[in-house]
Amino acid sequence: VQITGDNTYLLVTKTIQKSRALLGLLLASESNSTAERCTIK
Repeated sequence: VQITGDNTYLLVTKTIQKSRALLGLLLASESNSTAERCTIK
């Protein structure tokens, strides 16, 4: 299978988007738990 520059670019872009989505979820859950901790205190 030949991989062209376009395919590589698309693959990288999709991977970055997935990583950002996962990172966003992690940050969101982290800030949520932090907010909960502050509320409990």
